[in-house]
Amino acid sequence: MEQKELQKWVEEFGSVQIEIRQLKILSDMKEASRGESLVLYCLAQYDRDVNPKELSDRLGVSTARVAAILKKLEMKQLIERRQDPDNHRQTLVHLLEEGYLQQQEIRQEFESNVAEFLQMFGPEDAAQYLRIRRRILDHYRKKDEGQ
Repeated sequence: MEQKELQKWVEEFGSVQIEIRQLKILSDMKEASRGESLVLYCLAQYDRDVNPKELSDRLGVSTARVAAILKKLEMKQLIERRQDPDNHRQTLVHLLEEGYLQQQEIRQEFESNVAEFLQMFGPEDAAQYLRIRRRILDHYRKKDEGQ
């Protein structure tokens, strides 16, 4: 690939990224996979109460960030923290019914938006798009493991 051509693509990529960030629907989709929404989603995936450290590891964020999110969710009465019966020094996070219901709403909206997004491409382009996303993920995972 020629340096001039590569530079053109880099600039176009940057411009498109800026335009994408300005679209409300895409920022809403992004928000559904961050912060409180993502913690609620992860909690719903477990069939048990969860240690905050497990959430931190699964989400790839600091325990301090998880603690801040849990505090907000607890204030909204979406989760509660409980003492671990097996280890009284540990805390477990329990997803309350209201938290589960909110997570379901967020998930349904996210899935609806993603389905609409993928349908816009048609079957072949949607498959190609997902293949490229997977390739990007694999590339950066390998790079991350190399560090």
